[in-house]
Amino acid sequence: MLRMLIVRDYTSKSEKFSNNGHNLKKIVFFVWNKHGIRAEGMSRYLSACLYFLYTSINCALVALLYRYLFARKLKPKILVDAHRGAFQEPWSQIKFLTRFVIRRVELVIVENTEVQNLVSSIYCVQPLILEDPIPIFDQSVYNRESIRKKWHDDKDNDKALNIVVINPFTWDSPLQEILEAASELRDEAKFYITGDFSKARSKLLVRSDNVILTGFLSRIEYESLLKYVDVIIDLTLDTGRMQAGAYEAVAAGKALIVSDSAPLRRYFNKGTIHVVNSTGKIIEAIRKAREKKVQLEKEMHELCSEKQKEWEEKFTNSVIHKISSSKI
Repeated sequence: MLRMLIVRDYTSKSEKFSNNGHNLKKIVFFVWNKHGIRAEGMSRYLSACLYFLYTSINCALVALLYRYLFARKLKPKILVDAHRGAFQEPWSQIKFLTRFVIRRVELVIVENTEVQNLVSSIYCVQPLILEDPIPIFDQSVYNRESIRKKWHDDKDNDKALNIVVINPFTWDSPLQEILEAASELRDEAKFYITGDFSKARSKLLVRSDNVILTGFLSRIEYESLLKYVDVIIDLTLDTGRMQAGAYEAVAAGKALIVSDSAPLRRYFNKGTIHVVNSTGKIIEAIRKAREKKVQLEKEMHELCSEKQKEWEEKFTNSVIHKISSSKI
């Protein structure tokens, strides 16, 4: 699926962008996934209206149809934010439709070099690379004591390392290896595995008593848990993708353990331990995170500041510049 922006024509002098936000009536962001920090962050920065389309119809195709049928005089500019899944199964079966869309929009945005190369080679279009924005957590809702009361009992080891495992229960998540590592570390760490575990195979749900399946949490509960724990783990078998949970670890200022892949190593170059997706290496990484916790958290705060500034500059100089330009 393709997320996308619809932006009206900003060629008139009275409708230029400013650093203080933008007219809500001018920018619309359609997204197919209700829980997306990328869409939320981009639309917040643009002061755009964010709409979720509860349909399997391609969002960008909807925008093209709107422009053709209802807005020929307005000539709205259409920017497509294409995530990697749009070019994989099952969407790769409709390449003709993707080609039709992305060759008729003004700009295609992707999350990393790997997706840029993929789009360029298949569709002969050169997308703009824009990583996810660092999410903004609501600091006012965090209550450490309430988290302790919900997730801890009298039998818990207060010295144990608290770890959140962000897990979508999909094919590319090495959950079995994480559960095996948790079993080996039953006296050293407590694991909170987030996500909808109804998707998991039943044998993967057999776990040691230091593992809690939280289920799908509300935004407040989720952010509070991330800020409560010591380490955040977000692993993938897909070597070409970024991890939304890793951006959340940056926002929370926590030590991060992610898979050792090129895009993840490029971006998360501080406060992070990159690991091969094996039980032994995961155990080593967790113990290293415990040993270097203070240093990793300090580095993560530095990374957060750097990436926020870098993202805002890139967004302003690339995306907003192209939206504003009469020669987009």
